[in-house]
Amino acid sequence: MYHKGNRPQSMKNKTLYLSFFLLFGALVLMGFVPKPLAEADQLYWNPERKLAWSDYLGNPDSLTATDPATATHLFGNFTIRADSMEVCCFAYFRKSRSWVPKDAQTETRLAHEQLRFDITELYARMLKKKVIDKVKDSVSAKEEYKKEFTTIRKAVRDRLFLYEAETNHGEDARKENDWEEKIAYELQEFGAYRLAAMRMPVRN
Repeated sequence: MYHKGNRPQSMKNKTLYLSFFLLFGALVLMGFVPKPLAEADQLYWNPERKLAWSDYLGNPDSLTATDPATATHLFGNFTIRADSMEVCCFAYFRKSRSWVPKDAQTETRLAHEQLRFDITELYARMLKKKVIDKVKDSVSAKEEYKKEFTTIRKAVRDRLFLYEAETNHGEDARKENDWEEKIAYELQEFGAYRLAAMRMPVRN
């Protein structure tokens, strides 16, 4: 989800982002899965590859911007084949939509932004578990997937807002540490769903 530090967004930027978010979600829910935007512009979540300030290639939307902007997203799809069904969901970071002022490039702030990426990945795993647990047959599979994707998309947005509020945008070191431990535990808890795409047998 798009994040611009602790400075309020303008109404124009909020409207543009909401329009992009709704359009992307609509494409996914209707089954129109766009190819990756551009391989060089995306960074897929990987426990061995953390975010670096050099990944922030975007330009601030304001000359007075003083905080990093981190664009993380969920990509999802559901496919029904002759002998199996596949649920796909993963977290990715958009380099061209993320930026950071030079005086904000601290290790502490980067760790805060990384955890936002980790939280997005956590909810990708949650979606796969929910779909695998709930889908009963190929007839209702896609409708069930659409419903769960909508729910997860709202849940991750709410969790990120809570994260920012409780840690005061990373300024509260004790709370930040609590969140790091909590999300690390939850990622491990959903470790069985770490693969981007997971198959299940067709249930008629």
